Amino acid sequence: APQAVHGAKPEQAALQCGACGAALPPGRALDCATCGATLAINRLADAHARVEALAPALRAHAAKPAPEVVKRRLDALDADLPRRRAWAKEMEAQTRARRGFGRAEGGDDGDEVDWRSLFTGQTNPLRAVLLALVIWFVWWYW
Repeated sequence: APQAVHGAKPEQAALQCGACGAALPPGRALDCATCGATLAINRLADAHARVEALAPALRAHAAKPAPEVVKRRLDALDADLPRRRAWAKEMEAQTRARRGFGRAEGGDDGDEVDWRSLFTGQTNPLRAVLLALVIWFVWWYW
């Protein structure tokens, strides 16, 4: 069953100049092309009332989109998945190269710890933990 928001009839309306009543051209004009009056929104309450009438249907649609909307979104994600995977792989390779990790010819050594990173100037959580333990032992046995 189609959702209520899809059953609403579309309406086209042109904004009118408050001074002369001429229809305003589409776009972001600040003054009327006919009389030159500065434009202002004069029927904001009407527009708000029309949107408010659709509010329950819009909320229901946002909470549970129509099946065709879900399918369209999932198809768009699936089409983009290879690009995202390639980007993630490239970022991982750059990070590994920057941190000094290398890949073996046959596989991935991602679980290996590079102990040389303990003695570099970069931030290393393992070095921080080891330093905290040394300070605690010195304090405890002092």
